Amino acid sequence: MKSQRLIALLCVIALIFTGCGKEKNTPIASDNGAVQNAKESKDYKETKVELPQDMTGMLGTFQAPDGAPAIFGVDYSNDENQDVTEISFKYWKYNLNAEEEWEKNDVEWGDSLNNLVNSFPVGGLVTGEDGNDYMVMAKYTGRTSDKNIDEKEIDLELYRMSGKEAEEVECEGLHKKEGDGKFRIRNISVGQDGFAVFQYVDGKCALYDLETGKEKMEYSQKFTSVVGVYQDCLFGSNEAKDAIVVVDRNSGELLSTIPADIGNSEIMFCMNSELDIFYIVEQGIYRIADDMKSSEKIVNGDIFTEFGMSSDVSFSGLWERDGIFYAAFRRNSTGEYTGPDSTKLYSYK
Repeated sequence: MKSQRLIALLCVIALIFTGCGKEKNTPIASDNGAVQNAKESKDYKETKVELPQDMTGMLGTFQAPDGAPAIFGVDYSNDENQDVTEISFKYWKYNLNAEEEWEKNDVEWGDSLNNLVNSFPVGGLVTGEDGNDYMVMAKYTGRTSDKNIDEKEIDLELYRMSGKEAEEVECEGLHKKEGDGKFRIRNISVGQDGFAVFQYVDGKCALYDLETGKEKMEYSQKFTSVVGVYQDCLFGSNEAKDAIVVVDRNSGELLSTIPADIGNSEIMFCMNSELDIFYIVEQGIYRIADDMKSSEKIVNGDIFTEFGMSSDVSFSGLWERDGIFYAAFRRNSTGEYTGPDSTKLYSYK
């Protein structure tokens, strides 16, 4: 059984993990290379960036410290009819350097995590603002040859990794289920203070203290996109999909509503190393103004060739580094699996 097929089967909840940079409690920057470049010329060119050739499994994308795209890769040793608790996983981080070449790095905590758990990764890596890595694992029993492996009863576990060590983190947010009894965690964002925003497929979000595992509050807003959490604020599309709402992470207060033509496309957010916040929709890439009341188009969406190649395309990542934008596109509609075969990465410069 190929690793991509098994990982796809294991993604029984829709996890779309995105990484965050280190939290900085300073005002959002008003100018940087990307903004200046946009003022001088809007003639961006799209170039395809090949994914790592040796990557057999992919558990998602995240953001490197310099703002560039990074990939969480996975492989495992198993046979066609092996007990799932005996499978050992090998993890890597691929970072895209300035020459747009992939640098492959082993993770220090891989052996510790394998020794600690008899579980499977079910979505991706969360790079917390506290400097730790986090990953949700699915715990259940069976054999790799089981045809109904994705229908088995599971429990979810959250693990925190730092250096060579891994430890389980208890949190009430892992155990929320929808009406059909399935787990529906969509995204997790961990702050510098150890509090985490859990987003669910129904669009609701809640804030949890990872030290106690208890819920601090549930936000009243309902989002129709993956929520980006930057500068202690939640950014996401409203239910009408005609605006971006900005919500204070700690109080739940609605801070701003930014008009945005989101339509039926997905929207993804990113914050670069200079604290500028961008988003991407089918119409293009935009920068959110300093007052968080408007946005400016930087890259015209007419050059997004993926939308001309398939009718089943959505965004799965956005990055900005030194005036160059990167966007990841996913060619599947379920949102439950982002792998090497379904993900395409492009640069805009």
